[in-house]
Amino acid sequence: MKIKNKKLFAFLALVLTIIVVLLFVLTMKTSAAVSDTRVKISGFWYSKEISFSEIETVNIYTGEFEYGERTSGINFIRTTRGDYENELLGKYQCASNKNVDSNIIVKLKNGKYFVFNSVDASHTLEIYNFIKPKTIE
Repeated sequence: MKIKNKKLFAFLALVLTIIVVLLFVLTMKTSAAVSDTRVKISGFWYSKEISFSEIETVNIYTGEFEYGERTSGINFIRTTRGDYENELLGKYQCASNKNVDSNIIVKLKNGKYFVFNSVDASHTLEIYNFIKPKTIE
């Protein structure tokens, strides 16, 4: 009887762990925050900082963004992160919430592009409005 109880307990613990991990993964979001000199984009197993001095141009794209083909990275139900390639930008890096219909497109002075958004469209616009004047030379 004791062995059956241990196996049942182990099975239930495993099921509960899987449920908790799935809930965490399915509800995670990418977020962005700014300081006087940089923007920080972070999410589950991800963090990137971009100094305003590295930015050549910044634009906001409103509407459904065509991510294109993911060449590396992760693609969850709500978020996507990694290296992509599409017709608009060519090769670029991305960290976005798929359910947010605004993305900030940053062209860095090294010629690379980075696409990101925050937890919702209004916060993404706030981040863009903060970054834009800091990148005008």
